[in-house]
Amino acid sequence: EKEKVVTALQAAGLASIFYKQKNYAKALEWINIYYGLEDAKVMPPLMLCIKLLEVLSLYGLGQLDLADTKATNLYKVYFRNKLNDEFYKLLGTVLRKLNHWHKNNKTDAIEISRLKTLFAKLKDNPNYVMYAQFVEPEEILDLVK
Repeated sequence: EKEKVVTALQAAGLASIFYKQKNYAKALEWINIYYGLEDAKVMPPLMLCIKLLEVLSLYGLGQLDLADTKATNLYKVYFRNKLNDEFYKLLGTVLRKLNHWHKNNKTDAIEISRLKTLFAKLKDNPNYVMYAQFVEPEEILDLVK
């Protein structure tokens, strides 16, 4: 029983490592392995991180339409309806808008800067710490082209 949980944690960890190495295809491979593990489904916080990594890896591979669809679904299912925490709301906003912002657009640049400031203020939030093990919110905002 313990081995299954360890396998799920290892798969999540490897997905995160490959994402941070910008090896998005390998990250997605481990994300799919994670999805296939029975015990992975009983760890909602970890599943949320994995879904986040999946969206970001798809952005990394340039599969923007699929990334957008998954980001919107993630926002609808997790961030908007179930979690009221400020951190989750901000993360949901970022995911939904990521493919539609442009650094050269002054309004977008101001909003990105504001979000970075808001995330910085939330660093004491335990949810922030949980996500930071997988991907930093500022790192997500740095993906804006």
